[in-house]
Order: sequence, then structure tokens, then C-alpha cells
Amino acid sequence: MKFNIKKILKRSIGEKIVYNLWDKKYSYPNTLYFECSNLCNALCVFCCYKDYKDEIDFKLMDIQLFERLIDEFVSMGGENIALTPTMADPLTDKFLPERVRIVDASSLKKVSFYTNLISFKSSLINEIENISKTQLNINVSFSGLSSERYFEVMGVDKYNRVIENLKKLAAIKNPLVNKRVVIRITDKDRQFLISFERLMREIGLNYTIEDEFDSWGGKLDESLFSAGFKKKIREDGDGPCRVSFQKPLITVEGFLKLCDCRDADNELIVCNLNELSLDRAWASDEMRDARLRFLKKETMPSVCQKCEIYRSIY
Repeated sequence: MKFNIKKILKRSIGEKIVYNLWDKKYSYPNTLYFECSNLCNALCVFCCYKDYKDEIDFKLMDIQLFERLIDEFVSMGGENIALTPTMADPLTDKFLPERVRIVDASSLKKVSFYTNLISFKSSLINEIENISKTQLNINVSFSGLSSERYFEVMGVDKYNRVIENLKKLAAIKNPLVNKRVVIRITDKDRQFLISFERLMREIGLNYTIEDEFDSWGGKLDESLFSAGFKKKIREDGDGPCRVSFQKPLITVEGFLKLCDCRDADNELIVCNLNELSLDRAWASDEMRDARLRFLKKETMPSVCQKCEIYRSIY
């Protein structure tokens, strides 16, 4: 019994030290994520959006709120933001060209986003071509390497449109714009991979290949992973997730969430930034308490208990 008490005390003290080190190191997050739109224009089998789309009230983040939060993040010392929502595509945001102008006029160093590139309007292309200060990283998530396979995996018949949009993306010559295609393959796609890689080289786009998919915290049907989709392995452990320090997200309504990853049910909302400044929210007891829920499996948010992206700070 005495040994157990000492062990518990040692772990408790160690947890506090490690947490405080992370808290001090991340006086502001590495990258602040913005959910500027909650609409997607695809129905990917490896995403939860298709299961929630009928329940979502379509919204766009208010421009004034976006601009205010950018200013507050910069004042904290922040340099990098991302415009990738949890379950949506950033290019469904009609205000995206204006947001790009706001970011480029700020002192932010980098903005990035992932997109399926189904919608790639000339107004956005013009803004991207005219970026003068801020580095922009555009990552195109692409699955289904033929028109038939694309429809099967992405849930929409947009293969040819995206190929044309990839060519438009490749034609942008602004040196501040980095472009990458993330080719996500399953066993069924390998037969098309060589020809698709050739196409990427011909149009001059960098690409990477990924063959693992996560379960969205256990929300996706396990049958997906018996149909040629390779499942990521979850790292075991407990304690606050690193993402909660490095990549929090602000929802379309202005709520601050611990995580940008897979919180489809908004379990990880901490506070309302319409009522509180970003710096006060980030340093709040509510934020600390939300992270400390991870110290016990029974209090860890349910989406995090099975999340394959989870990584403990310990």
C-alpha cells in the first residue's frame, strides 16, 4: 500500500511537470485552425460528413469575427493558420478570397488548407496569384484514381472537373504558393497509380501517397476496413493530446475546440470566442480542465478514446 501511494504521488508530480512544460512552450498554438465553412461538396466513404450532412445547418464564419481573431492570434505571437474544417471543404466558403486578402495583409507567415478541389473559382485563383507576403500551402486530397473509382470513393461524379482544376492549380506561378496532391489509395487503386503519377508529373504537381485511413474516433463502420482500406493504428496511452496544444480549431460559430481532427459531435468545445478574447480563452482554467479530462480513460472524451490521431504528451 505504501509503495502504491509513492508511485501515485510520483506519477502525479511528473504529470504536473510535463503539463506545465507543454503549457509554457505553447503559450500560443503552432497553428490555429479555422472552420470558415461547414459545408462539403463530396460524400467520401472515409469521412463522417455523409452521415451528418442532413443535420448540419449551413453556415459561414463571420468576416469581422475572422479578422478579429487573426489580429488577436498575431498579438499572441502566432504565425501560422490553417483553413481546413473538421468536416467540410474550405473552397465552399464564398468569402475565401476575402479571407486570403485579410491573411496576406496581416503579419502571419503561413496559411494552409486541405481541399478536394471540386470548387476552384476564378476569384480565388486571382487572389492566390496575387499573394505578396504570406506563404500559402495548398494540399489537394484525392482518392479514386479513375472516374468510376472516384465516384465510388468520393461519392460524387467530379473526377474530370478535379483533373481540370489540378491543371489550373499547377498553372499558378506565384513562388509563395506551394502545391501538393495527397493521393490516398486503397488496394483497389494500385492498378491506376502509375498512370496517375505520370499525369501529376506531366502537369508539374508535387504529390505524396498515403494508404492509411482512420476511423474518425470509431464512428466509421468497420466494414470499410475489410474492403481494402488500411486502418491506422492507434497509439495507446493517456494524458492530454498533443493536438490540444498545437492545433486547436475555431468553429464556424466562433467556439474554440481543443482539436482540429475528428470531433464531429463537438465534444471538445471549450468556450465561446464571441464572448472572450483568444488569449484569455487559451490561458483559461476551462482550457486546462478540458485537457486534464484526458488523464483518466473514463473522463477522456469518447471521440478521443478511439481516435487514431491521438498522441499523448507523456
